[in-house]
Amino acid sequence: MSILRYSVTAAFSLTAIVMACAAAHAQNINYATNQSNYTFKSKHGNFEFTGKALKREGEYVLFRNTDRTEIWMPVKHLSSETLAYLKYLNGEGPAPTGITALPMNDSTTGPATGAMANNSAGGTSTDNGTSTPMDTKPADPGKGDPDKIYTPGTPIDVLVDSKWYPGKVFARRPSDNAYFVSYSVDGRPKSAWIPAVELRPQGGEQPMTDSPMTDEPMTDKPTEEAPTTDDTTSGDLPSFTGKQVTVTAKDPVGYVVGPVHKGDVISLQYVSGKWKTWGGIASASPDDENVAGGDKCRMGICALFPNNDLQKLTLVPGLTVNNPFSWTADKDYEKIILQVNDDDGDFASNPDKDVTYAMSIERAAAQ
Repeated sequence: MSILRYSVTAAFSLTAIVMACAAAHAQNINYATNQSNYTFKSKHGNFEFTGKALKREGEYVLFRNTDRTEIWMPVKHLSSETLAYLKYLNGEGPAPTGITALPMNDSTTGPATGAMANNSAGGTSTDNGTSTPMDTKPADPGKGDPDKIYTPGTPIDVLVDSKWYPGKVFARRPSDNAYFVSYSVDGRPKSAWIPAVELRPQGGEQPMTDSPMTDEPMTDKPTEEAPTTDDTTSGDLPSFTGKQVTVTAKDPVGYVVGPVHKGDVISLQYVSGKWKTWGGIASASPDDENVAGGDKCRMGICALFPNNDLQKLTLVPGLTVNNPFSWTADKDYEKIILQVNDDDGDFASNPDKDVTYAMSIERAAAQ
């Protein structure tokens, strides 16, 4: 009897392991890259967008909508129609009504970093049969210079569906020379990582070259950045107490603190304001003990490096209105900024609100 019981138990255990492995494999999927745009919806119909499904990792699916914004959504929040469409993309079900079956030469290789899923070898384009109403000038035949370097604050034009739209650079990603830019299409604010080849100096009529964006002859002097609201300069770093600073939720650079040295202490105390990193209503206070959306609504202290990389150093916790939060610099930083902890990077879509903190900086003694 004990041998039989052992055999049955072993069989059930083996079956469970096989099923678990199969489930784990099914939860990591790269969806077809030649799919058409589709309107995805949440379970209760309060959120929808048009775009493509890129991949599934565990219980989350990564989408890219038609304005290039990438969105992670939990599977449990997707509508039954969306789930059925995702199964179809993975070959697990029939094509939904009105959907044309994918061609057999489909590739599941994902796009390279900085490239968009709807890009063709010849440039940015929409899927056949789709178009976006635009009222800007047509794009020039040439595209941008893929090796062009822009500094934060630089006005640029963004290439979207064969037309240029004005915008501004906020940060650079050196690994693929892509830029986090804010721009507007038909009056709708947007922000995204865009490769340099899809950017040009604002108002330019020709493909970008290595020449500077001004009419002055090229010199060895560094490019001047746009003025900031730094509290201090590198040559004069005084301490101060209780200065009220306003941090906006719609920019990746919510507020520029300025340079700090190793041992400097920044203290922050919540004063007022609400914001949020999704939806249309700013209803979350970053100083609540249990804030809506978790850390997505906290305030971050970040370092902006000379190469325009952005590093998150720490998050400001809640309840600072009675117990100010202090952070000590572990080394010298050329520029410290404050920002809402927006993990999807789409700052331009955040509600147009800000929060106010009382900031104090105690400078370390000179070494």
